[in-house]
Amino acid sequence: MQLAKLKNLSRNQCREALLSGRVTEFEYMLHEYLTGEISWPVYRGKDVATLREKLNLTQKGLALLMGVSWKTVLAWENDGAEEALPSTVCITLCLISKLGADIFKPVLIYHVFCSPSPDESAAPKCPQG
Repeated sequence: MQLAKLKNLSRNQCREALLSGRVTEFEYMLHEYLTGEISWPVYRGKDVATLREKLNLTQKGLALLMGVSWKTVLAWENDGAEEALPSTVCITLCLISKLGADIFKPVLIYHVFCSPSPDESAAPKCPQG
């Protein structure tokens, strides 16, 4: 669902949309966040390591899921262990924590099997069938 439409739903409309399958659990949580009903948890570097270990992910695996370098994950875990991470990182970590690493499986499949097009303006070429 488009963000503007999601944001304009009342809480009851969004709950009904969730129950009927018109919005996903993430969209429902995002609606709750956008309307001030909930706040995203704050993650610190030490929480990243705990979550990663709980999901049996390596630093490189988590980095791939989040679209960052493994050195960034390493820095979060070591250098910024007590510092709050940016909200976009917290949202992604919340998703991984609540829905599991498999939520990003389509993204991983795309990165593994799709090669960039020689013409950067064109869409990447993915194998068919």
